Amino acid sequence: MKLRPIAEVGAELGLSPEDVLPWGRDRAKVSLEALGRRSHQGRLVLVECPTSFST
Repeated sequence: MKLRPIAEVGAELGLSPEDVLPWGRDRAKVSLEALGRRSHQGRLVLVECPTSFST
């Protein structure tokens, strides 16, 4: 599966470039102000990648 550029995904969702803080090519943070302006209720997806420590 090829990931789309995050700017393209944000634009499709109606987010302005100022609302999206890119973290690499395919992930970003979205400002809380942008979420407050949206009337559509969506799903919140949290992704975590734990770091393993060798002992």
